[in-house]
Amino acid sequence: MTGRGGICVSRLARTHREVISLVRALGFRYLWIDALCIIQGDAADWERESKTMARVYGNAALTVIAGRSAGSKDGFVTNELGKGKNRPPPCALPLDGTTTSGTLMIDLRRSANIGPVSGRGWCFQERMISPKAVVFGEEQLSFVCASGFFHEDGGVRENRLRPKFLQQIPINVAPSPSPPPGKASALTPTEETLKEWYGILTQFTQCSLSNPHDVFAAITAVAQQAAQRINSRYLAGLWECDIIRGLLWRPCYQFQSGPMSHTFTTRPSSTRLTKEKSGEPVIRAPSWSWAAVEGPIAHSTFTPLLVARNRDEKYRTVRPTEGDKWSRDDRLSGVDVLHMPRYELHLTGHIVKVRVREESVASYFKSRKWNNLSSGKAIRHGVLLVRGDTGVGDGEPTLGDLVGIGFFDVREERDGVDEVWCLPIMRDMGLILKKKADGKFARLGWFVLDKEKEGWFLDRSEDEICLC
Repeated sequence: MTGRGGICVSRLARTHREVISLVRALGFRYLWIDALCIIQGDAADWERESKTMARVYGNAALTVIAGRSAGSKDGFVTNELGKGKNRPPPCALPLDGTTTSGTLMIDLRRSANIGPVSGRGWCFQERMISPKAVVFGEEQLSFVCASGFFHEDGGVRENRLRPKFLQQIPINVAPSPSPPPGKASALTPTEETLKEWYGILTQFTQCSLSNPHDVFAAITAVAQQAAQRINSRYLAGLWECDIIRGLLWRPCYQFQSGPMSHTFTTRPSSTRLTKEKSGEPVIRAPSWSWAAVEGPIAHSTFTPLLVARNRDEKYRTVRPTEGDKWSRDDRLSGVDVLHMPRYELHLTGHIVKVRVREESVASYFKSRKWNNLSSGKAIRHGVLLVRGDTGVGDGEPTLGDLVGIGFFDVREERDGVDEVWCLPIMRDMGLILKKKADGKFARLGWFVLDKEKEGWFLDRSEDEICLC
């Protein structure tokens, strides 16, 4: 490979050299390596090729995932199993007491973890889109397809991570008839895809990106496939047909348990790949989009009660200001738009200014029934939102003053904030907003409404709101 226009293999990184040798041994003629097939440093070529990832990986005969490699210089074929773990080698046992009929290798079950690659945002959709993949994992080799994971140590498990809309299974995208009586919670095909999409977002937002501005590009291949089933405008990572649920995303640490409860959301920060100077904030998405923060987020589940609420227009407390569109800008509404740092939603709703109080949430939590809130999470991360028209001043608020319990998307942004605006999106949940100098609003967090205050909000006149 030293001819005109070629690349000398010996000059390539170790991982690239090893995958070339592997592909040749398997008998394949063509190989795609994004670091070589995309012109590095060429923004136009990067944007053009980024939009084709669904075709590249979706039509690949086999994807090689170098899961155990932290970088292209490390290589991936050699399995340094047991390094630093004092793990004994496999034990060889003769099958019939002699050495002539073969031996049986006995070993401890190995980890099924992929390795460092699993936390990289750009590798996420490669795993999701590829029909078949061989994974050089942290401790063993695995084969992955739509049906399952098949591991080197004999372990087999069902592949529940890949949604149906990525398995090339035909899905009826025509409007579904109303569910029959007694089955009101049955999901339509569109709702099934949305449910899977939100599950994917929770996985994706646990990954990191070396350039935070790549957030939409790194999931565009998945969004392209979902768009074929959902048939809706794509607004900075949200689907217009389900924008009510989409707006009510929540940082996982505020309401979930498990590993994600220990990861706080932050604002994206500059890296060596961003144009912003060190220490400057990175604005990669409008405030109302889940992409405005870094860290795991989740949406509401698809339980029968919540499905019914989202279908019921009477349960919603906002509506698009003009016609049936939530945004006037059609130029930025496609899944192929890779940069959406600014995008405005125009809606009409009941927005009210309230005060933020420092008092402990504990005593107020016990006096009310709060849907979808655990006492521990609310007490640790929540703040009291109280009416601003009571004239109480700095005195102790009463239960009659209580509006709800709020959560800031980024904990540090709570400091120094005494007043915010509350916008109910549904009758029991809404957004915490700040008003900017130009009169537009930006998201700060979300809140759960005190059930006795629903009327207090809805009695207020409606206002036209620009959410940016």
